[in-house]
Amino acid sequence: MGWKAWEPHEDAVLHRMMETEQSWADISDELDRSEKSCQSRWDRLVHDRLTAEVVEVEDTPTKQELFRFMADKPRTITELCNKWDRSPEVIHLKIAELKTDGYEISEERDRTSIAVATKPEGQSVEQVLADMEGQEFSIAIASDLHAGSRHSQPTQHAAFIRKAYEEFGVRHVINPGDTFTGVFGYRGQTRDLMPYARPTGRSEASVVVDKQVWLADNYYPKLDGLQYYNLGGNHDYWHISVTGRNGVKILCDMREDMKYLGYDVASVPLSDKAHIRVWHPTGGVPYAVSYRLQKGLEGNYKEAMQEAINQDEVPITSMLIAGHLHIAVFLPTLPIMGLHPGCYEAQSNYLKKKGLFPDLGGTILQLRLGDDGKVKWVNYIFIPALEIKDDWKNWPVPSVEDTDYDVDDLDVLYSVENPSQGSEYVGGH
Repeated sequence: MGWKAWEPHEDAVLHRMMETEQSWADISDELDRSEKSCQSRWDRLVHDRLTAEVVEVEDTPTKQELFRFMADKPRTITELCNKWDRSPEVIHLKIAELKTDGYEISEERDRTSIAVATKPEGQSVEQVLADMEGQEFSIAIASDLHAGSRHSQPTQHAAFIRKAYEEFGVRHVINPGDTFTGVFGYRGQTRDLMPYARPTGRSEASVVVDKQVWLADNYYPKLDGLQYYNLGGNHDYWHISVTGRNGVKILCDMREDMKYLGYDVASVPLSDKAHIRVWHPTGGVPYAVSYRLQKGLEGNYKEAMQEAINQDEVPITSMLIAGHLHIAVFLPTLPIMGLHPGCYEAQSNYLKKKGLFPDLGGTILQLRLGDDGKVKWVNYIFIPALEIKDDWKNWPVPSVEDTDYDVDDLDVLYSVENPSQGSEYVGGH
């Protein structure tokens, strides 16, 4: 269902039901909107009210000033007030604005900080993908779009999703990470960024988050009944480590058709007895392309067995889907199958240096669940894509000057730890 504007009478109903402490489920039913939409609207109304109550909201501190001060270490409200000689009301409002703007805020006891060193944990999904047991259905996996990259393939990405939707009846699309290409992830990354997504100075890194979110929002088709499940990857995390802002969550909060899965690893249930583990591993492509997947299967099998033993049940993890490596591999081994789904970023300058060639395309899985809710068989379909040169130019972007500079010319603030890539990964403005 497409997004529709909130009407004044809906705001009035929302106010009335919140004042009488109605549940989100009841509010959702009354307004015929999703619970997520109702919660987001209420947060916006509360934020607007707080803004109106503060007669004069000073320009200082700016969001980035708060980010730099709070990213250093956890701060108390008193410290923040003393730092900029502002009232607690103004500081609380500023922090509320940071949350609204997608900053990763950590609050423990009386201290507040912006989490730049720790990735957000994976989020659980409660709703099962299958409506009933003993049925056949299809899901699609479209990974590593890298919105903001010169080499991103949004046309092929959108075409795959529409094909999956129209020809295979897909209503669930899983994204195992790297929706965005990020910023300041490796030396020379500016050469791989489209002009629109390039920062031009220290203060521009945060703006790049908004630009790449805007691009991804345009790249993902909005189709009736289609649901996306988005995991954060290492490129997505660069936004958090450099700016404190979580682009994946910002995008998912914008879209009612997107579920946020957190970062690195999350589970999506096919049924009560069969789960998909979505994973964004680290490191480069090994000599044997299936090695990382095999080791991941081994680790997940041990974890699933331990969980089953603890709960006196059979293992429910049935499939491991891994992004990041930009390859297409399917291992139909039992008890846990695994796959790399391909990607939608063509060969970047970084991959050229490594001599790596990505497998462009997406994966469709046709599944059958038994009456017991477990996976009985899987039909694996990889739909390859041909690279479209400079495909980003085929999509709307504001007209900007194509600046030509290298990340080495910019001030480096701090490094982004990535043991698999060594010292080549840096962060800065």
